[in-house]
Amino acid sequence: MIRSCDPGSLEELWCQLWAEGRPIGRQTRVVIVAMLVFGVWSVQTCRYAAVYRSPLTLWHHAVEQAPYSPLAAANYASALIDAGDVQAAAHLLGEARRLAAASHVPAWERAATLQVVTEGERLILRMRLLLGVP
Repeated sequence: MIRSCDPGSLEELWCQLWAEGRPIGRQTRVVIVAMLVFGVWSVQTCRYAAVYRSPLTLWHHAVEQAPYSPLAAANYASALIDAGDVQAAAHLLGEARRLAAASHVPAWERAATLQVVTEGERLILRMRLLLGVP
């Protein structure tokens, strides 16, 4: 049974593609697949954009993705210092120093990590001295 469809509506497009039993052309299939792919990519982009909301969320995500990266841990600690969470930062700096000592860590990453760790420890020490906290 062939239905009549309102001209210019989505229903008409549906009728043209599916309801009348016509075979779908190659170009139409390519367009449909491309629209689906770009739709999925758009959703993923929106979800991933939240990672870049702040340095804290960015480095937290980096540590989740690479838990054995000493540089990611050190940079996350630096972001925690900037956010005022000194206790968590101090713990993470120690973890970054421990991770940097591992044999799989390249020399450049070890050096960069130790530089960030040293700067972070100095900042924490200054903050504690200024606030009178042991």
